[in-house]
Amino acid sequence: MFSKLNTIAFILLNVSTASALFSFLWRGQPSWHFFYQNLYPSFDGEYGWTMMFSLIFPACAGILAGASMSGELKSPSQSIPRGTVLGIIVTGAMYVASVLVIGFTVPRAQLKTDLSIMQSWSVVPVLYLAGVFCAAFYAVFGGIQGTSQLLFAILRDQLVPAVPALSAQTCIAITFSLTGLALLGVSNMNAIAPFFTTTTLLCYAIVNLACLLLRAAAAPNFRPSFRYFNKATAAAGVGVSVAAMMIVNIGYAAMCLLVSTSLFYLIHYGGEPKHWGDVSASLLYLQVRKMLLKLDAQPMSVKSWRPQLLLFCEQLEPSLGMIQFANDLKKGALFVIGHVFVGSLDEQLLPYKATVRKWTSSVKHMGVKAFVHVDVAPSVRVGAQSILLGAGLGAMKPNVVLLPLPPADTPSPDFLGILEDACGLDKAIGVLSGFDTPAPPTHDTIDLWPICLALTPSSTTAGPRSYPGTPARHASLLALPITSADDVSTFTLVLQLGYILASTPRWRHARIRLFLVVERHAEMAPERRKLAQVLADLRMDGRCEVHGVCLADEMPSLGLDGADAVVAAAAAQLVDDAPWTADPQNDDDGARSMIMNRASPAALVPSSVDEPALDDDDDLPIEGTALERTRFPAPRTLFGSASPVLKPVALAADPATVVNRVVRKYSSQSGAVLSTLPPFALGTSRDPAATRAYVASVRRLAAGVPRMVLVQASSVTVTTAL
Repeated sequence: MFSKLNTIAFILLNVSTASALFSFLWRGQPSWHFFYQNLYPSFDGEYGWTMMFSLIFPACAGILAGASMSGELKSPSQSIPRGTVLGIIVTGAMYVASVLVIGFTVPRAQLKTDLSIMQSWSVVPVLYLAGVFCAAFYAVFGGIQGTSQLLFAILRDQLVPAVPALSAQTCIAITFSLTGLALLGVSNMNAIAPFFTTTTLLCYAIVNLACLLLRAAAAPNFRPSFRYFNKATAAAGVGVSVAAMMIVNIGYAAMCLLVSTSLFYLIHYGGEPKHWGDVSASLLYLQVRKMLLKLDAQPMSVKSWRPQLLLFCEQLEPSLGMIQFANDLKKGALFVIGHVFVGSLDEQLLPYKATVRKWTSSVKHMGVKAFVHVDVAPSVRVGAQSILLGAGLGAMKPNVVLLPLPPADTPSPDFLGILEDACGLDKAIGVLSGFDTPAPPTHDTIDLWPICLALTPSSTTAGPRSYPGTPARHASLLALPITSADDVSTFTLVLQLGYILASTPRWRHARIRLFLVVERHAEMAPERRKLAQVLADLRMDGRCEVHGVCLADEMPSLGLDGADAVVAAAAAQLVDDAPWTADPQNDDDGARSMIMNRASPAALVPSSVDEPALDDDDDLPIEGTALERTRFPAPRTLFGSASPVLKPVALAADPATVVNRVVRKYSSQSGAVLSTLPPFALGTSRDPAATRAYVASVRRLAAGVPRMVLVQASSVTVTTAL
């Protein structure tokens, strides 16, 4: 209806203006004397040139009226530019003609006192009143109509959080009512003009700013048809509009800028992203690309290390607890959730698309800041390899791979293979167990158990890796029995992850408890001193509570038959420099056990010797102040190849079972338990029997422990240089 009445108002307004100008020429006497009187300003009282600007400017406020009616136009992309330019030309010509005619015909004194001079001089006063009514109708209802459509679009798109969508008629009623209420409290109509001018100028500034940012972001689909548009004109439009706002009324200008900035942050950070996007999406894309290229061009220092996580999940619902925990652990870094569809793309295309949509929406609904990476492959391991190689971009790639421990009744042929692939790609690995619920019963404690545990002697003689720079290097560095290729790195990674977890909002009140496990009483005091020095070097001494656990005391209380005799034998005998190997034998009940035998040092040489072993005097690969190995308590071997057990070990003395019962005794109520993953040799996954034995040992180690993470590092992640 407004669009139809707008045509009538346009005709009446132009006829009224023409009749008024004709009336001045008809009744008045054009004179150069009057013209010179009115040519120069002479302000007095409340009027000044800023006030006059704010009073005259609303007459030019209809420039964006066409843009407000874009939904009603048949071809807005053509009609709005053409109508805007023609409207400026026609209106400007009429205003200049009015100023010249009145300035030539009316004395200055009468112009300053007679505010309705156009009506008093009009030949047809009724026609003039009709024009005034049309101008007022167009200004008021045009503003209400444009504002209501804007409000309707904002609520329909749900840009403002927690504000429901309303109908177009309701939005018109709201804007009309608010306009009427605002006018009831205004006694001087001239007081409205500065506020109206300031808000209109702000609108112009934002439109110019949006165009400037779109041009700066080089958005391919931003193709303005106005041939004279460029970044300079858009920047000039922003600057002139803001400067004019400050000139008209600096108080109104500051208030408008504050409100608009608050609305921007509310919508940008509180509102849901929309499919149609906005100018910030183009800017973010441009800046992210530049920052990724810059980040990829410089080597990543250990000072900037943070856990960039890749979590493999088989099903979504059972993995919610792991997803939430990994989201807490990422510390503002990259988090990728990986899933593999087994089959061909032709067969799994529709399930693949549905899974991507489901997982993405679920992750978003949980408030988890993660990317979903779904792959289709002939097998789980091949798909995991694809995700390992392709997840991330540039330097933003996962450096820690998390994998759930498969249940005892579930075949796991690819579990160890995926761990081997992650180790081969120099990524830290973590095995998660006991994450059956999305949230733990308590966030009071975070327990760290940095135990270097050799589950089977066969897995320790060659170390967990067979690629360059593994067991021999660390054996020479630490002068310790070989149990893990990265025992120092893994030990510090356990501390690092525990500290990171305790610094997140959900866990910030949790106590970090570090359990120092030794086999004999004599080892407790020196190990405590070394550990205290390391924690002081890493500036974690005031954050960790150190608790000593001596296995010689724990065995009887745990009710492990024969275990106390095993520990007593270990404490009574000395171990020379020769390492130990094991030969598999079968005991009476068919259970597989190991007999420890002497082995030559050559058995410890890795299969690949591309990288020479380091000498004993080489420094540890920790950046910053050197942590001398004489005061760095690398995890000791428990029931491993260095243990002088020369007879078959009974099932009760199985190392995984012993450690599991000790951990359950102290950490059964903990919010999270972090420990070291037992080492394994690359290629173990090719032996089904060895794979089953290793996975079974890890299951025994984690059995019954709530929310346990077993980690193994690929490099040092701590530094004392910060």
